[in-house]
Amino acid sequence: MTPLQRWWRDIEVSPSGCWLWTASRSDKGYGYHHDGGTHRAHRWGFQQLVRELSSAEHLDHTCHDASTCRPPAECLHRRCVNPAHLEVVSVAENNRRAMRDSCARGHVWTEASTIVRTAAGGRECRTCRTDRTA
Repeated sequence: MTPLQRWWRDIEVSPSGCWLWTASRSDKGYGYHHDGGTHRAHRWGFQQLVRELSSAEHLDHTCHDASTCRPPAECLHRRCVNPAHLEVVSVAENNRRAMRDSCARGHVWTEASTIVRTAAGGRECRTCRTDRTA
């Protein structure tokens, strides 16, 4: 069996059109594909089916909807390897988009969940702050 055949074997198509990775995943919920080395499954598949990516190019999951996602490790969209759901972006753009939707631990930014620190600038996640002080 070729690496690409093994990659296809580890995909389950969801009703939303996401191709959900069913094999091993990172603690942040991204799939891992093994072909003699270890690769992010969505990036590896994109490079096999669409084109090669430079190290400066990242893939953003356009199917991601922070309002419906659970914590990062459980986010179904991070498991999606469908090239049609992936957009090539810069590292900076990918980070900007991630910060827009949720904190680093995956809690969605809402008015109720966000502490705005105007004097210092920026914002703080209320859930993360509660967890730290507990």
